[in-house]
Amino acid sequence: MSGKLPPDWMASLNQRVIRQTERARSVPFFTALPGPVRDALADHLVSRQYGKGQRLRGVVPGSTEVHFILSGCVAERATTAGATTLRFRGADSILGDVEIVDEKARTAAAECLTTTWTLSCSLPRMRMLADSEIAIMKGVATNIAERLMNNERVYANYRRSPIQRVCTLLLELDRTSGARAARPPGAPIEVSGPTQAELGEALMLSRATIENVLAEMRMADILRTGHRRYSVSRAGVLRALSEGKPPTPGAADAGPPLPPLP
Repeated sequence: MSGKLPPDWMASLNQRVIRQTERARSVPFFTALPGPVRDALADHLVSRQYGKGQRLRGVVPGSTEVHFILSGCVAERATTAGATTLRFRGADSILGDVEIVDEKARTAAAECLTTTWTLSCSLPRMRMLADSEIAIMKGVATNIAERLMNNERVYANYRRSPIQRVCTLLLELDRTSGARAARPPGAPIEVSGPTQAELGEALMLSRATIENVLAEMRMADILRTGHRRYSVSRAGVLRALSEGKPPTPGAADAGPPLPPLP
């Protein structure tokens, strides 16, 4: 394994990711690793920026990489027993975590829905590091377990109403956008990336159902929509709707009326 790197090793990876340095240092997978293990892993990480529409995985067999997402929104489609599921992956997600521990796992296709920053490592190298460092293997296993539980909460709670499920997904997309920490208090929630059809595909709801839910939220002056953009003025109302509670009039976080999105 490599020697210890300087404290600013994350910024030294690539000048293009300097703006993402603090974001990278806060990724739970990295912060949970012992310092020497984290420094050793840094030797094999490459920082990259991907544009909207670019493919991250599932394109060229044999060239698969593991991606630690720093910011952005990625659509990951996995096929199991002939059925394809869509999940949105954002900040703190790891693309390829299952393949690190299971060489027979199929590579899921992943496409950027917005500009996306990642730290990447070749899959063979990540397997070698996970085999040699128990802390890395533990981090991968923890990430897989948390992701599966989160998928159940966000995507697979079929007993909840369509508006509850849509609001829960919008809150999740906001949580993983990588920009939440920089949003001023009281500022609207801004979610971008998925189309309405992709929201429906992820939640296994028809496009008509998604359109009806969004129309209801627009009529209530909770939501403004644009092309692949969703702006919510009242985070508290969105949380209440996701929990099946009636919104409280005059909530403290009720922001000013939203301007139309382009």
